[in-house]
Amino acid sequence: MQFLSFLAILAATSSCVSSAAIDNTVGLSMRDELDDIINLPTKSVRCGGSLARAEIHTTADIKKAATNTLNHLDANTVVGDQNYPKRYGYRDPAVTLSSQCSATDTLYEFPITRGTWNGVPGDTTDIPDRIIIKRTSKKGIYCGLITHTGAPASPITNNPFQSCTG
Repeated sequence: MQFLSFLAILAATSSCVSSAAIDNTVGLSMRDELDDIINLPTKSVRCGGSLARAEIHTTADIKKAATNTLNHLDANTVVGDQNYPKRYGYRDPAVTLSSQCSATDTLYEFPITRGTWNGVPGDTTDIPDRIIIKRTSKKGIYCGLITHTGAPASPITNNPFQSCTG
């Protein structure tokens, strides 16, 4: 009987643990995607134009990538071979971002894939698309998606990006 009482107490206390507390065990906190990120697209975005290897990113995948970027910024953590999220310099001539984001802003890039990219595989060579986020004190602003796929050569950068289209 005491064993059953113990199980009942254990079940009651473990159901009180929040998802944020669980996520803190891996160093990242949960955030409400819609409240903390503004300017998210309302339809899918295509990266790579009409090329066969082009990717279409759903609004759900874009929200996940934006949330993941902000979670890493909040936790001051980085993942992958190039330590994402990292500063985006906005020097690619074929990139046009949201009017809420300018070259003088502090912008961050983070790989976007189907689902959530967590840094594995660490090598981002096969992940050509990036989400660009502007961080404010309380929120993130979605600036756009960019891709290496089909980007025109540039004298300014060795590995150029171009804007994705929605």
